[in-house]
Amino acid sequence: MKQFLHSSWKFALVGGLGVVVNMTIFNLLLLITWFDQHVIWANILGFVGGVINNYWLNYAWTFHGRGSQRKHHIKLLQFTVIALTSLVINTGVFGWLVHHEGLNRRIANVVAIIVVSGINYLGNYFITFRN
Repeated sequence: MKQFLHSSWKFALVGGLGVVVNMTIFNLLLLITWFDQHVIWANILGFVGGVINNYWLNYAWTFHGRGSQRKHHIKLLQFTVIALTSLVINTGVFGWLVHHEGLNRRIANVVAIIVVSGINYLGNYFITFRN
């Protein structure tokens, strides 16, 4: 339980940085007319940028040494499957909030990130970086 709690605060810090990366990419893309008109793609690319950032930081710091008996490419594949699952959920939540609820795009992006954060942590703790 101690290891679970210790990694959870690190995961939250890495996730916070991932949100910054995601939102930076998202907001920069919205400056381009095509992405401003196709916000789902800006959301997806921002999400992917955040995921790349999060994988490397979680691998090197949050879960350092955890699951070390498995090869790096296996962990990366597992992380990617969890991230893609989260991306589908994130995109669905984002699209629903923006197109059906009329929520501001930036707020919808943050809400969608929050919705998938728990899935990401639990999936990576128990699958990607399990002992």
